[in-house]
Amino acid sequence: MSLLAHVSDIHFGAQDEAIVDGLARAIGDLGVDAIIVTGDLTQSGKKREFRQAAAYFASLGLPTVFAPGNHDTPMLNLGARLTRPFGRYHKFLADGAAALFEGDDYRVWTLNTARGAQFRLNWAEGSARRAHVEAICADVKRASPPKAAIVACHHPLLAPESSPISVRTRGGSDAEEKFAAAGVELILSGHTHVPTIATSAHGDRRSYAVGAGTAASVRTRGEPASFNTISIEREAFVVNALKWRDDGFVRQEPVRLLRRRSTEPFSNTRV
Repeated sequence: MSLLAHVSDIHFGAQDEAIVDGLARAIGDLGVDAIIVTGDLTQSGKKREFRQAAAYFASLGLPTVFAPGNHDTPMLNLGARLTRPFGRYHKFLADGAAALFEGDDYRVWTLNTARGAQFRLNWAEGSARRAHVEAICADVKRASPPKAAIVACHHPLLAPESSPISVRTRGGSDAEEKFAAAGVELILSGHTHVPTIATSAHGDRRSYAVGAGTAASVRTRGEPASFNTISIEREAFVVNALKWRDDGFVRQEPVRLLRRRSTEPFSNTRV
């Protein structure tokens, strides 16, 4: 049984230092096996912010999978944002970033939903490229032996009901349907700065979208800073949001998500 930390939207450059320190302590105390970071490691995509992010996660000494977010493009350098939007991201985090990461009982694929620029007013919205989605689906179907298939991306593929901001991910509904059909069990994301869980409307409804809140940004959007742990059990995924209170992260009520192999009656869950 593996225990994963799902961290998102830490926003180095606009971080709360006390919470950053508390996050490191919490992850160390929990004894997680790996960390999955679903984007917005930086606030403005500056080199010094990427250096902070790289040094911080290296200091934790754990396998870490990164998916980029819209804030991980050079926000103030329009030329670089148009021509090399993820140049700095790859330079500073490439050694730790993996398109596919494998643990004892799970596999993680990363999907880049962030764009340096788009032909719409809100460039920060997400986009799921069909070719990338289909390539992941093909990998999931070929993978052997069977393990929990997890996709990590920054933007929710479908808008969570409790999202405090607009979420319109191009190709998101099609991507979620394809992932469910391929056997992806968890789609992890961030972006909204609030923790969410939803059951996929597609397939056998045993695929789940799990969103993490902001881990340490000063922009909390009405919710305290938080991150998730995900325990991978044979019959279920157990998701627990840990929220910042005073000087530490406090566990919330865990949510149990039944897996495909489970024989228990299906029960929809949402937080």
